Amino acid sequence: MRRSDAQRGWTSWRILRAAALFLGYGFVLGPVLPVIYYAFNASAIFPAPFEGLTLEWFRRVVTSDQYVSGTIVSLQVGVGATLLALVIGTCAAFAIVRGPGWIRGASVTSLLMGPIVIPQIVIGLAILEAASQHSLRLGLFGLVIAHAVFGSPFVIRVVGGALEVQGPDLESAAMVLGARRANVLFTLTLPMLRPAIIASAVFAFTLSFVNVPLSLFLAPSNLRPLPIVIYQEMINSRTPALAAVSVFLAIVLLSATGLVEKVFRIRILR
Repeated sequence: MRRSDAQRGWTSWRILRAAALFLGYGFVLGPVLPVIYYAFNASAIFPAPFEGLTLEWFRRVVTSDQYVSGTIVSLQVGVGATLLALVIGTCAAFAIVRGPGWIRGASVTSLLMGPIVIPQIVIGLAILEAASQHSLRLGLFGLVIAHAVFGSPFVIRVVGGALEVQGPDLESAAMVLGARRANVLFTLTLPMLRPAIIASAVFAFTLSFVNVPLSLFLAPSNLRPLPIVIYQEMINSRTPALAAVSVFLAIVLLSATGLVEKVFRIRILR
């Protein structure tokens, strides 16, 4: 093959790859563009033709009591569910990867991964039914438990995969040299798992913060997470403030994820 033909083939491949990337990003990010458009639109009708740029809807979001209180509730639930999911998921990951043979079987792993496969509506109904049968009042703690149940499989998957890649050789060598098992865990194993733990924490928090089905079934009337506030506002009165709060949420979550990547030098979005 002549050099010119090879160059033309390479150029055609680069064009094809660029077109595929453009179409892929367009398919994923295309629906977001109208939301950004309406968030800065001065018209009070949603949707409506563009009437000029404004930041009024963002001002209403940050000064609205229901949006602020919903954000506080979502942060409380998200942080609590993330911490609980990290504890449960990390322990389960150790059991699956380093535990006895009967725990490492496919049946136990499938059971622990169940919340990913089972619809969230079913999980919410099951928790609600169990609480009603035992006359339990589901408040903030109930939401934290429900969100942790849903987020734990993602922690198990990420941390378990890192444990499998890491392998037990370094831990065995440290114990052969006289280190105790607890010292090996806290000074060797967990520090090596730090990127996986942080990444799974980001996933668990994001899934909890934007969760609708579980919160819709289990949130009491006096504790409404932000997604439920948005959902109810969408039903009752559609205003461009909904687009503004959506853009605000996207910016905050992406900025927080980028900050975590920068501080801890791990890759989450890439």
